[in-house]
Amino acid sequence: MRIIAQGFLALPAALGLLVLSLSLSSPLTHPAWAETSVLEQARAASERGDFTEAARLYRQAAEAGDPDAQNELGVMYRDGRGLPPSTVAAAEWFHRAAEQRHADASVALSELYREGRGVAKNPDLAFEWQRQAAIRGHAGSQYALAEQYKSGDRVVRDRGTAMRWLRRAAEQGYGKAQCGLGEAYHMGFGIPQNYVLAYMWYELGLNTGDCGRKAERARQEISQRMTPARFDEAQEKARTLAESIRARQSQSNQPLPAQDLEREAEDVKRLLAAIERGDASAQYALGKRYEEGRGVPLDLSEAIGLYSRAAEQGDIKALLALAFFHHQGVSGSYDRAEAARLYRLAAEQGSGEAQYLLGRSYERGWGLTEDHTEAAKWYRLAAEQENTDAQVALGTLYGWGRGVAQSNEEGLYWYRRAAEQGHALGQHALGEMYLGGAVVEQDEAEAIRLNRLAAEQGDPYALWRLGTLYKNGVGVSQDKVRAHMWFNLAGAMEYGAAGFLGELPENMTAEEVTEAQARAVAWFEAFQARQADLQDGLSDSLKFGSAESDAAAIESSRYSLTGSDEDVRAKLQAFAARRTQAEGERTGEGQAMTPEQRAKAGENALTRGDFAEAAEQGNTDAQFLLGVLSFAGQGADRNEAEGVRWLRQAAEQGHAQAQVLLGGLYKEGRGVPQSDTEATKWFDRAKRQLAGDPSRLDDFLSAEEQSAPEAFPERIAAYRADAEAGDAMAQFALGIIYKEGMGDLRRDAEQARTWWRKAAEQGIAEAQVVLAKELYNNSNRIPQDFSEPLKWFRAAAEQGNVEAQGFLAVMYRFGQGQAPDAVMARKWFLIAERLGNREAARLGPTFASTMTAVEISEAERHAENWLADFRARQGDEE
Repeated sequence: MRIIAQGFLALPAALGLLVLSLSLSSPLTHPAWAETSVLEQARAASERGDFTEAARLYRQAAEAGDPDAQNELGVMYRDGRGLPPSTVAAAEWFHRAAEQRHADASVALSELYREGRGVAKNPDLAFEWQRQAAIRGHAGSQYALAEQYKSGDRVVRDRGTAMRWLRRAAEQGYGKAQCGLGEAYHMGFGIPQNYVLAYMWYELGLNTGDCGRKAERARQEISQRMTPARFDEAQEKARTLAESIRARQSQSNQPLPAQDLEREAEDVKRLLAAIERGDASAQYALGKRYEEGRGVPLDLSEAIGLYSRAAEQGDIKALLALAFFHHQGVSGSYDRAEAARLYRLAAEQGSGEAQYLLGRSYERGWGLTEDHTEAAKWYRLAAEQENTDAQVALGTLYGWGRGVAQSNEEGLYWYRRAAEQGHALGQHALGEMYLGGAVVEQDEAEAIRLNRLAAEQGDPYALWRLGTLYKNGVGVSQDKVRAHMWFNLAGAMEYGAAGFLGELPENMTAEEVTEAQARAVAWFEAFQARQADLQDGLSDSLKFGSAESDAAAIESSRYSLTGSDEDVRAKLQAFAARRTQAEGERTGEGQAMTPEQRAKAGENALTRGDFAEAAEQGNTDAQFLLGVLSFAGQGADRNEAEGVRWLRQAAEQGHAQAQVLLGGLYKEGRGVPQSDTEATKWFDRAKRQLAGDPSRLDDFLSAEEQSAPEAFPERIAAYRADAEAGDAMAQFALGIIYKEGMGDLRRDAEQARTWWRKAAEQGIAEAQVVLAKELYNNSNRIPQDFSEPLKWFRAAAEQGNVEAQGFLAVMYRFGQGQAPDAVMARKWFLIAERLGNREAARLGPTFASTMTAVEISEAERHAENWLADFRARQGDEE
């Protein structure tokens, strides 16, 4: 699909009128808005209930350019107060105020675009105006934006950015954000774990009344982990910050300075004149302004049209910008094949960035047939232009031997070139080679230096590596406080396994934990200060082409599955793939598909239409996901009634997740009448359905407790009775309850392990994994004993659990529980990667850099044999 602007012959004249209207409404032409008496009279009239007079006065001030009056007039039109109701007129006035940086007007405009009232429904513009409100200091929008960055809804998932927006909202006294920040510090999500700061934010949030039982329970748990001195410190910090927040005035909505409006209008005039001469760079520049709402109304459709005109003339920036829109599906433009075509046009002009992105598309199969040879070709062209992302990607292909002959020496060469230019992942990979000593002479000091450089850029793998070096005393003095600090930071930067590979609080005194946490926070705050220019930028959501955004941006999905589960997506992929294969076999054009081909066919077939077709055919997974998408307005128009209808259909057919979600909707009264009776009914039905699905048990128990907290102790007694009678799922559930301290039970890690061990012995893979993690943590104590966690990770890995496979690979790599075995480590890395473990895909090549070609070949043979046997077992089970 190609997007080419329609009716652009008249564009210069239309934009000329726009510039004229901007100049006519600017404070330079109408300074009367500064006469506050009119605005004060309007407010006084509104307060005494004379809305007709208030509307007249607000209009007088609004037409003079006052943004507060424009916003109030929009509210009166929207609510039909003192004026005939008109969402069209409301949207017009909200637009005028929002373009002068009025936060409340931006929020109102966002809601109109989200709901399609007074304007055409446009989720992208709804998001953009919400983001503008967040930038202008609206706490509720900042919190909403944080949630979107956490979930990956309409933006690239980024916990670091989520935490920055969460902090901004929390510092304005927004209770939900304060509790969210408390949880982040408590768990180390996107920020280093720190009990003092976690308690402080929980305390502030709970005082607003906007937080629930979960936050209260967490605050109590943290208080028990702190020394009396730290507890007093946390309470004092909470008191001090509360006073500061109360004293701080909320950010006011200041209109754009007159000189800024005049300058913006002049800039747009110059761009229009250049566009009349056919200047492609001017078309791109004006498109960028429409994308960002600078000097012209924020309009993504106009931006795409201008980018299209510039792209037709071969403008590289426009080609890349337009490709991004197609790759991300912004404003309904999702078409990865078209994105790849645009990458190619720019790549053939010599753009190193486009060459890298085209190579990435070939490597990942984005809009193209997966082809590692083509990927290597384009990576090489970009790498030779000193594109560091391409250099690292090419080095990784050489490490794996994909699309090129396997060569650690070539991998070393490209990693070194990237590292010398400051590429963090290149520095880390090169450091791994110096640690291994197979390709270059072992040099621990150089490995530490390189990883420190990468760590200073926030690379999670380098942070993790520094933690292991301090933990084991390799090249540095053994220091568990510093080790824990680095592991804490690695976890904050989203390296999932970091918490289980390093020193943990169980091995340390409370004072040591406090010191490590304080060091981590200090380091993190200094890191954030260095990144301030990036953090305070206008947007990460539509930024493209920078080293910070390229690979991450194009990896995000068209549809966010917020509120659902990746298992649903996998099931739908399988459904779509089976249909694709069946159709091919029916027409004689298809052959038997490998699991990889099936997954890819499913990925390519995942569209809203596929969901609807599958749902109409009675597929409960499709009904569930279509319900989620309809209810949330993701990928299509928001329709709560339609969402509830699909969720109910899936729930009535026994879909446990749909039952849990429907119960939650009844509990909260969202989209359905509030009813505790209906909520309990659906939660109980879900419990019965979950008997064969242990992977969702943790979420269900939380939902069950929330739905009926007073009755939950009775539910615990029932779980205990079933567990003691030998029910494996009840044993697993009781372990979770003890681990989380749910109901009337205090947290008890030993009891949790006892019940998980009983479930693990009955073959529950999820219980084997959580038990293995717990035992792994304790195995870091001296003397170390990894034999039991190794046993349970292996048992779960053999059942196909990808998380266990990743841990098992690490244990083989480092010789934990058995002698080090590089071949077995790579075998399990390969298996985990093929079954969808992304961490294994990234970490595996650096570990493989110390292996010979013979060892690599042997590992790949072992992996293929295991996968073939696993697929055969799955087929037998089906």
